Amino acid sequence: MSFVEGHSLDKAWEIYDEATKNRVTNQLKGYICELREIPPSDYIGSVDFSPVADPILDGCHNQGPFSTEEVFDNALIDAYRSKVPRSYIKSFLAGMLSQNKHQTVFTHGDLRLANIMVNNGNVTGIVDWEFGGWYSEY
Repeated sequence: MSFVEGHSLDKAWEIYDEATKNRVTNQLKGYICELREIPPSDYIGSVDFSPVADPILDGCHNQGPFSTEEVFDNALIDAYRSKVPRSYIKSFLAGMLSQNKHQTVFTHGDLRLANIMVNNGNVTGIVDWEFGGWYSEY
């Protein structure tokens, strides 16, 4: 592990002017595009082929890794259904997730302002990768 210079973007965003916000946004877009260019894996799951580290799957029977998007989507549907016990949730999620086949891409898994480090208006790093892995592009 190494030190990343700067402050988290959640602390800096409000003080940045529009030009700086645009620069940071464009830098992040470039980094995400680079991640998406990593050749896909043949599974959906954590980077080390361990179970998916997403909290929604905590306590679920099937935590992956998953062989197909359909198997992954079904695990998500079951997880949401067990955590949000409403009769319509399964059909709602099934319609939302299974519209199209998606690419499997490398994903941070918890990309939010607190996990983006900036210094002098530039992105210096992205931290907190424990949820990273190969997931459907949605």
